[in-house]
Amino acid sequence: MRPSPSNCAMDQSPSSVISSIQCASCLGRLRRSLQRRTMWVALMAFTVFCLAFQYAEVLLDVMETRNGKWSEGFMTLGVNESSATLRNPTSVSTPIREGPTAPREIYPTGVRQQLTQGDKPKDSGPDSVCQPKKHIVFLKTHKTASSTIVNILYRYGDARNLTFGLPLNKNHQFFYPYRFDSSYVEGVRSKTGKEYHIICNHLRFNKPELVKLMPEDTFYFSIMRHPVTMFESAFTYYKSIEAFHNSTSLEHFLDRCWWNYKPLVAENQYAHNNLAFDFGFDNDVTYNSTDLEARTQAAVASVEQDFHLVLILEYFDESMVLLKHALCWSLDDVVSFKLNSRSEQSRRMPPPRIASKVEAWNALDWRLYVHFNATFWRRVDAEVGREEMAREVGRLRRRRDQLQAACLQDGGPVNPEHVKDVKMKPFQYGKAVIQGYNLKAALEGRVKMKCQKLITPELQYSDYLYRKQF
Repeated sequence: MRPSPSNCAMDQSPSSVISSIQCASCLGRLRRSLQRRTMWVALMAFTVFCLAFQYAEVLLDVMETRNGKWSEGFMTLGVNESSATLRNPTSVSTPIREGPTAPREIYPTGVRQQLTQGDKPKDSGPDSVCQPKKHIVFLKTHKTASSTIVNILYRYGDARNLTFGLPLNKNHQFFYPYRFDSSYVEGVRSKTGKEYHIICNHLRFNKPELVKLMPEDTFYFSIMRHPVTMFESAFTYYKSIEAFHNSTSLEHFLDRCWWNYKPLVAENQYAHNNLAFDFGFDNDVTYNSTDLEARTQAAVASVEQDFHLVLILEYFDESMVLLKHALCWSLDDVVSFKLNSRSEQSRRMPPPRIASKVEAWNALDWRLYVHFNATFWRRVDAEVGREEMAREVGRLRRRRDQLQAACLQDGGPVNPEHVKDVKMKPFQYGKAVIQGYNLKAALEGRVKMKCQKLITPELQYSDYLYRKQF
């Protein structure tokens, strides 16, 4: 009979000692066996947990992009990505809705090390087909989040000592609204200009003059926005121009547009088909113009021929992922904070009846937007795929949240009167309230430099580049 542990401890005879040894050996084997089984059970449980966590993260990324457009504070107008036909201008306009807020994720540890790191282009090796592009022309359209994209280009070129084609005499625009001329670039007239890598300040597009400065491998891209929210933003921002300043409201202007709008008056281009005007087209066309369809087809064909990519503001994060692929850049190269953005208090979303009037008045802008909104999604399907797009958008949003948590004192934008660093205050114009940022006080070194450039307004960054290059 096998002795129990209590008997092993009490018996002192030789036979009992032998039995004790045997008992202890049995117990040791039993304990080791239980420990091994416990380890295997724990290991299996941990493996199952990790697999479940990874699956949940992928599922959340997919759901995050399928359920919403750009969630970073811009108002979304629901134009379906498969839309190929235009609505009657007198019909009820597409409802305006605000995109859902993306989940915020905070990284309390290891932030300083990760701030100076980012993913690398997947195919950036010396023998790879994909090489990061450095010759770029960005057509900076008005009221389309283009200042945020300019900041992305400024940071990329600045970090790599690329040469920017900057406006002559320290201006911030290339003599807009005149069509672009190569002589408008600093250094061209004096023949002190070098090879130009990036041109991205405001200009009215003129391809023949741009090709005089830029090499054949230059990548051309731009961005469009739904004409209703774009026009509402322009009405607020450019309220002082002659076309707008006598109108008490947006609807008041639209009801008397031909009396208020005079095409030859300075700055009145902001009041009529301004998107088409920026692309270099004649903007004096409405929904009842007899040649509207012919001019639309000609404009679409011209943009498709001259531009490699047209982004859509309502899908800004998806646009940044598509741009990242097109340029062979990394995630950190296209991450950004909103710049030159209005506060919510200065936004007035037009009801459907006013939206229909905006689409009719800006008929060429509306048709351009519908066409390139559809082609944008066809390109996503062909080059990235919806599921991969969902995953990359999730990573981009988490990276933005990580940078905001590390850089910003207030976690997000603040009204201009609350911006503490006077040098970082954004330019204010019209009735719009343009927001800025405050950095955390404890930032230093490379981290502070990275954060500083993320929040630098366009005019201040442009001045810095002038000092650096000339």
